Amino acid sequence: NLAVKNSKGKILFFEGADTMLGKEYIKDMIRPIVNGERIGTMHVEEKVANKNNIWARAFGVRTCVDENNEGIIFAAILREYYHKAGGFSPELGYADDQSLYEVLRINSLGVKTEIYHHNPDTLSSIWRHHRWVGASLKYPPLMIAMAPLIPLLALYKTARQLREDFSFSLMLFLPVYNLIRYTGYFVGALRKVVLGRIYPK
Repeated sequence: NLAVKNSKGKILFFEGADTMLGKEYIKDMIRPIVNGERIGTMHVEEKVANKNNIWARAFGVRTCVDENNEGIIFAAILREYYHKAGGFSPELGYADDQSLYEVLRINSLGVKTEIYHHNPDTLSSIWRHHRWVGASLKYPPLMIAMAPLIPLLALYKTARQLREDFSFSLMLFLPVYNLIRYTGYFVGALRKVVLGRIYPK
């Protein structure tokens, strides 16, 4: 929100410091907005920039839109609609980038373009990330109630990931990784309910 106050132009872009944009990324993302197709856009997926790291590879490629090629996150949006939504809501934690959609109830349009994300690449960074996600869930008690299903969730997630990115090393590593993932969600959700904390400390 602070950066927007010091920016100019009719179209706003929101990208993290851990992303690398392709040469045509800005043009690709702006085109549907300029053509009046949609008020904002979101890239279809984020490829893994540090895929040589097993933790980062297990974190996986992030898909940002649904089967209808629509998203609830805006990487680019017309300034007037950003202000209509009142900006981002930090109290949503990890899900703060969904706050524009929560107010506007307008989907972003998926755009196929090149963007890479530097995924968390250590056990500690992975743990903090998934704990943060868990604390930011819309219904944390639901995640807490699902605790007995964590092993099954981990196996299901592993099977889905291996369909997209198979290797023998991943086949052995992913079940452990996904146990950490869902346990992190559980701990984060529990901290939110019991302590009221969203941000990992």
